[in-house]
Amino acid sequence: KQIKQYYDSAWEMLDFVDIPASLAFRLSDDDVGAVLVCIDAKNNLKRLKLTHCFNVVGTGLDPLRRSTVLEYLDLELVREFEEPWLRVGDSEKRQFDEIKLCEGPVFDILEDILRGEGNSFRRFQYPYKWYNNAAETDAKKRLYEGNQIIRAERFDQFVSDHNAVLNKYTCCMQFGCDDEMTAFCNTLEKGDNPEDDANMCIDCAFAQYSFCTHCNQIMCDDCCVTEECSVCDARYCPSCCKDYGLAEVVHCYDVNGCEPYCSSCRLERCKNGSNCEGCRKLIFDALLEENIAKKAQIDAQRMEIETLRQKSNNC
Repeated sequence: KQIKQYYDSAWEMLDFVDIPASLAFRLSDDDVGAVLVCIDAKNNLKRLKLTHCFNVVGTGLDPLRRSTVLEYLDLELVREFEEPWLRVGDSEKRQFDEIKLCEGPVFDILEDILRGEGNSFRRFQYPYKWYNNAAETDAKKRLYEGNQIIRAERFDQFVSDHNAVLNKYTCCMQFGCDDEMTAFCNTLEKGDNPEDDANMCIDCAFAQYSFCTHCNQIMCDDCCVTEECSVCDARYCPSCCKDYGLAEVVHCYDVNGCEPYCSSCRLERCKNGSNCEGCRKLIFDALLEENIAKKAQIDAQRMEIETLRQKSNNC
């Protein structure tokens, strides 16, 4: 009965959850590859989920190369709504340490799909372990504030090369959003995207997200508490604030209850005559720096005028 639905759908969907977990644990890349060849996955399969296939490295996905029909690949290796953890004892949790999936072979195959003309690929769920262990030998480790996330260099490069929208809180990448990014962002921020509701934030089980104005990175509103500028709607993630020197959008905490502003809008507000003492304190250094720069510019112009006047007198 479980297999019948696959035949009825012409093998458009395949989820290894429908075989015993004890068997799925033992499946190799050769086994998975043989299954994909048998069902002509390259031309038929739209959704693939390798539930419990912990022994697979990634080369078994090779029959999917240059597929134009594949839309969704789920390599989290866990069942729907299941956290990517093993519970040890009553409360302690540990990661799925036995996962063998590597970024290298998986991304090589996905790149073949994404670079193909007319590809339909839209969503990739990757193993949570890829955020905590660098599987590649030449991995570059990078720490993200608050989440203790370590990323492999190949992971970063793949996201950049294919302009993927990365949701690190649900271990998900979205593709093909370029032409409809505004609509996608609005849908995700409202929390009414069915697929993302089904894949809630791993840390807090929350499903409300926003976007960093600078890098377009998705932020979980519960895990990554940020403010939105009341004038320009800017919102910055902690990484951009640290890496690019962007000031966080904050309240000035004046007794009058000032609205949150980004540094640019707060500066303009103070220059236009704001009487908020809290805002002036926050922006004092920026105002001082701007005044010094303008004074230097005026001094340079005065010197240039004086030089021109002297040349004119000599003539």
